[in-house]
Amino acid sequence: MSDKNKTKENFDLLERQYNKLLYEHRVLKARLEQYQQIFDLLPEYIFGIDENGQYLLANKQLADEFNVPVNEMEGKMDYEVIADEEELKSHQQMREKVLATGEPVYIPEFLATNRDGNKIPVEIRPIPYVDSVTGLSAVLGTTMEITERKRIEKELIKKKNMEKDIEIARAIQQGLLPDSEPVIEGFEISGWNQPADDTGGDYYDWLELPEGELAFTIADASGHGVGPALMAAVCRAYMRASHAGGEKLESMMANVNNLLADDLKDGRFITAVVGILYPQKHTLDIYSAGHAPLFFYNAAKDIVETWGADDIPLGIEKKSKKVSPRTVTFSPGDLFVMLTDGFFSLGLPDESEKVIIEKIKSTIYEYHSLVPKDFISSIYDKLNHASNNSIQQDDLTAVVLKCNI
Repeated sequence: MSDKNKTKENFDLLERQYNKLLYEHRVLKARLEQYQQIFDLLPEYIFGIDENGQYLLANKQLADEFNVPVNEMEGKMDYEVIADEEELKSHQQMREKVLATGEPVYIPEFLATNRDGNKIPVEIRPIPYVDSVTGLSAVLGTTMEITERKRIEKELIKKKNMEKDIEIARAIQQGLLPDSEPVIEGFEISGWNQPADDTGGDYYDWLELPEGELAFTIADASGHGVGPALMAAVCRAYMRASHAGGEKLESMMANVNNLLADDLKDGRFITAVVGILYPQKHTLDIYSAGHAPLFFYNAAKDIVETWGADDIPLGIEKKSKKVSPRTVTFSPGDLFVMLTDGFFSLGLPDESEKVIIEKIKSTIYEYHSLVPKDFISSIYDKLNHASNNSIQQDDLTAVVLKCNI
């Protein structure tokens, strides 16, 4: 082979090697640009810093936070970009710890100064690494702002505390309900309550009076939840205080109404049925303030009567005129049924209240022979089953009085 041909062959070889190196350089450059783009798109602040505090690398997020162009961050010293002395000292101590132990460090919360000079909570995750250019030991890390996470954590704590308070309120409210049934010669009475939420606006109560009478109440504060639960507790206190004072039923209800009218605002009100049973006379004085319908099973006639309210709900307006209660005489087998309006929502979506009332009357015919406690369970089970066990929309309360003589 002539020298000329040999020279050409060497030149061709060098050209191919150059083109290969040029191609690899272009690929490497494209990859680096791609990695830098990904690096800059990450939401975390990413940094690499050596033992002397010189930045070896930084992404755009970090550079922007320090108001420094990203291409100028490399080579900057930490004291050039971190103005707060305490913050700078903390960063140096963190770096020294990582380099001394050779182990990652996790700082769950650190107050850093942002570009506006405000302190913001961040988490920092520094790890040891060796810089590929200088061969020096350094720290590679990420910093992430956790302001939103802290807000959510506070909300969760607040919610947990609120749930605890609601649980306490529920325990108090349930503790205000009677814990046993009264013993009354010739009569049986039972009550039942199931709020739609943790607390409810319904309640029932009874109180044995000095002369052997029994005073009882079933009430429903508008709405359900904590607010109505407080309204119900206030109403119960007024009712009990009035019974203890020996007031007649019509005077008592007028006074309780006027007290509640002072307390209740924004259109709130309470429907209630209050009765005083006279066992020796087999009579019941009953007063309904906006609470209807009431159901009375007349055993002798084998019919279910429905009664309307005697007056408007409590707390709507103050009144000077007293409304007289009605008097009911009981015979053996008679049954008096009081339900809050949650029972009237235990129907199918397309059923009217009139249809549900007829269902309740039919159920009373079916179960009137049961003792009041079992009667309440049966009527609830049947109505709830008829509603396809749908989600309870309102508080449920029932009081049933039965004559056995």
